[in-house]
Amino acid sequence: YAKQQHKVTLVPINEVKLDKSAIEQQLNTIYNPVGVQFTVNVDESMRDNYSWEVDSEKDGLLSTVGKSFWGYDKELKESTEMLNLQKTYHQVAGTLDGAYLFVLNGATGLEGEKGDLLGEMPRKSRFGYIFTGNSLNTNSLVRTIAHELGHGIFTLQHTFDAEYGKGSMETTSNLLDYTEIGKELAAFQWNVMANPAVFTGGDKASEGQF
Repeated sequence: YAKQQHKVTLVPINEVKLDKSAIEQQLNTIYNPVGVQFTVNVDESMRDNYSWEVDSEKDGLLSTVGKSFWGYDKELKESTEMLNLQKTYHQVAGTLDGAYLFVLNGATGLEGEKGDLLGEMPRKSRFGYIFTGNSLNTNSLVRTIAHELGHGIFTLQHTFDAEYGKGSMETTSNLLDYTEIGKELAAFQWNVMANPAVFTGGDKASEGQF
């Protein structure tokens, strides 16, 4: 497999402190064995910027809910707030290069706050979301980042998805399972990773959550 170089920029919205060097080192510990090298940057330009929020209460949480074709509330791969956040950042940052992960306190869904959701990144998308309301330490944070980038850049699905036989969650040490410490990548995933996503404005992505 050809070696790959990727750039990921962390964009904190909340007050979380990010150790750029530690995150880059640990992320590369996970991905270097399969020939992937990441450069990590932290962009502070959106800190405390909540102008993208639709909710007038300004709760600091990212809504994952929108309207279906028939007008019903439903969970969306990209909600209005997600698209607003992307647009707001694009206006601030200008030209985009690589993948971007917004770091927020948490998310809300149809049943209120989604306190167990650590991250979300649609497959084949340059934009993802990391939720630190559960006070993730750096090790857990890096695993969540690595998991979401697996969805967004490498279009990997969860190991328990129907395409892979629809096995049980939290039964493997794979990075794309829901186990807290799993960081392995299998040979069949390497084949998928050899053709990473090409980010364009017209990409339509499938859902990837963790």
